[in-house]
Amino acid sequence: MNFYHLPIVKTIHSFFRFFWNDKTCKSFSYEGDLDCCNVPNGQGVLRYSNGNARYVGHFVSGIFHGKGTLYEKNNNVSYQGDWVAGKRHGYGRMNLPDNFSYEGDWENDDYSGYGILRYKNLIFYAGFFSNGKFHGRGNQYFICQCCNKHYIVYDGEWCNGVRKGFGICFDLFTSEITGEPVHYLSYTGEINNGKPHGDGTLFYPKRHEHDKLQINYKGSFQKGIFHGNGVLFNRQNRKEYQGLFCKGLKHGKFIHKNLGQYSNQYSITHYLKGVIHGMQFEITDNKQLFSNEYRNGIQVPNARKDTSSENIMYDDE
Repeated sequence: MNFYHLPIVKTIHSFFRFFWNDKTCKSFSYEGDLDCCNVPNGQGVLRYSNGNARYVGHFVSGIFHGKGTLYEKNNNVSYQGDWVAGKRHGYGRMNLPDNFSYEGDWENDDYSGYGILRYKNLIFYAGFFSNGKFHGRGNQYFICQCCNKHYIVYDGEWCNGVRKGFGICFDLFTSEITGEPVHYLSYTGEINNGKPHGDGTLFYPKRHEHDKLQINYKGSFQKGIFHGNGVLFNRQNRKEYQGLFCKGLKHGKFIHKNLGQYSNQYSITHYLKGVIHGMQFEITDNKQLFSNEYRNGIQVPNARKDTSSENIMYDDE
């Protein structure tokens, strides 16, 4: 069952009123209030011939209208809540297949407005719907059946059933102590079609309780990958690269500061599609110590130069 595109609940009662005066029809029986034309109007019970399926509630001119409960033939409640002109409209609760249920706002037989989708007694989604799909602000949860708990995995905006807008994503790992899932922040920022798209921050995965939350990348994304200006950090929380990315690869100039024994020592490295390409310089006190030349990630033989007496000007990006 795809919960990003929830099933649209079709009406099954728009034709009922045409059978009230049909002597040959034996599919339904009715007990309750009637109007002057012997059409159900007011409180009543409509029973189907196939078992215990029935509607108990209010009618207007032969159509479900007002408060009412629809039962399945196994006597379980299918829907309980508000009806308008024969459609679920207002507030109600409906039992769905596979132990799921929905409770919240309805409009023209669709989930629309604020509602909660549950699996058994656990929340799967809580937020806004439109035309039967997640739409607007909402929280999605991971359901752990082994421990009978739910854990938030997304808090943010939705559009027509997919994550779109600003959102906060969480991931899970299994605790070595309790054996239960532990959730942690994995991404925060702009999202489109369920993937990071725009400005955002990606965090390193956690696998143990003592792991600290560390930034992996902060910057621009496109369709889930690094693209545009960004900063890449290593596990020691030091900048591995700062500059342009192209389709997930380093693609531009990076100035790496505070190298070696000197606080004012740094290097300048150029990247092309993820590999070092061009000249690489190491500098201290604005004096170039040495340079290397690379082609497609491979150092050019005999290209290293010791140029400690030369001065170099650079842009501190």
